Amino acid sequence: EQAPGYRAYCAKREGQVIRWLEIGVAAAHKDGLGFDVILDRLPVGGFNGRILVREIGAHPPEPESALPPTSE
Repeated sequence: EQAPGYRAYCAKREGQVIRWLEIGVAAAHKDGLGFDVILDRLPVGGFNGRILVREIGAHPPEPESALPPTSE
């Protein structure tokens, strides 16, 4: 198993505000065909099911593009 080289995030809606929450890390498999994702926390409430994995040091994209608008 490789050392984690990626961070895992989820986009969470809080009213009309969306923000990224760091929820764990990921490590690439030695054969390059997949990842192990290790979650430190489980997202609940306002979570759309999407988990973003980015290289450590790379920032997530602007959260406005992460979730579709709601009719709240």
